[in-house]
Amino acid sequence: MQEAVRENQNSIACPRCGSEMVLRRSKKGGDQNSQFWGCSRYPRCRGTVNMPEKPAM
Repeated sequence: MQEAVRENQNSIACPRCGSEMVLRRSKKGGDQNSQFWGCSRYPRCRGTVNMPEKPAM
């Protein structure tokens, strides 16, 4: 089984296509301006991963 080769070893792989994910900021919806990981191949791939929420202090 081959693993996806990524330029940055600390990057996250897209769960749908294996490409590198990039940090994005939402523009619509109830969580406006929240950050999430989106596939760098968007719009061909719409893979996303939610960012973990920071604990309240």
